[in-house]
Amino acid sequence: MFREINIGLLETGNIMASTTQLKRDTSMEKEEEEEQIDPEMLELLEKLGIQDKDKDELLAAVDIHIENGIRAKEAAGKRMEDPLKNWIRPHNEECPICLLPFPVDGGIIYRQCCDSRLCKGCMHDHIVSLFKEGMEEEKIKKAVSTCALCRQDPREDAVDMFGLQKKLAKAGKLEAMYELAMTHINGENGVDIDWDEGLKWMQRAAVEGFGNASHFLGNCYRCGQNNIERNINLAIEYYKQGGDNGSVQSYACAGEVLFQKGEIEYAMLYYRKAAMCGVSDENLFTKLRDGFGEGYITKDEYAYTLREHQKVSNEMKSESRTIALRLDMFRGR
Repeated sequence: MFREINIGLLETGNIMASTTQLKRDTSMEKEEEEEQIDPEMLELLEKLGIQDKDKDELLAAVDIHIENGIRAKEAAGKRMEDPLKNWIRPHNEECPICLLPFPVDGGIIYRQCCDSRLCKGCMHDHIVSLFKEGMEEEKIKKAVSTCALCRQDPREDAVDMFGLQKKLAKAGKLEAMYELAMTHINGENGVDIDWDEGLKWMQRAAVEGFGNASHFLGNCYRCGQNNIERNINLAIEYYKQGGDNGSVQSYACAGEVLFQKGEIEYAMLYYRKAAMCGVSDENLFTKLRDGFGEGYITKDEYAYTLREHQKVSNEMKSESRTIALRLDMFRGR
């Protein structure tokens, strides 16, 4: 659906057990304090988002994570009502052809020719229909690039793609703003790489409410990218904004960063939001399962999350989408 800085969900493992082991390993005699920290422990601390290698500070940070975990368990035990019971999911637009809600884990193509988003399932059906009509193979190859909605072929019409992006972006089309930003950032369509110009359009798209733009900026602030200085708090805000504006994978990213900060109760809340919107990442469900096992979320909350996930996932499914995804057709951003 869209390109982004490739950040997978970080595996934190069993934090409680590993941090206890860290404390045991570092409870040694004073003369041994100058030794290097075990590499496995450093890897754990990196997953927790802790960068400083001073042992006292590391142990203090670990203590905070443990204490916050205990508080999250206590909060879950005292909750009388699910905080997401009456939560309303962000609106998910429908494909203009099949009228099914767009899939949230990719499977969407943006067509500048008619400023429309289409699901890959409908693009698949468009090609299949050409074969059924008995069209010659050479004509089919040419027709594959046409839009399933307006039937235009930008390449055949020699359209200036960059010029069209800019025209649509200046007209206030949010997806065009995002595409124009990515064109500058990646140096596409004959345009030189220009992060400053790209970020200008990306920030404008985010302000106007385009979730994918907020998600991209969240990734940038999470790791620090080119002219953007690393800022975890700002990354979280952009991820939250992205999720609320339809880029629901952003909820899972917000959960990751919140967990690394030790804000476990809120992390579980955003992990649940991502799942309830249909995000099907395996690591996300590992986090939820572990969260339930550790007592951070209740049995009823866990069950409700799974039911909502299944309900939303079924609404987005179609045979054509499944086939297109399996064939990895029509790669888009």
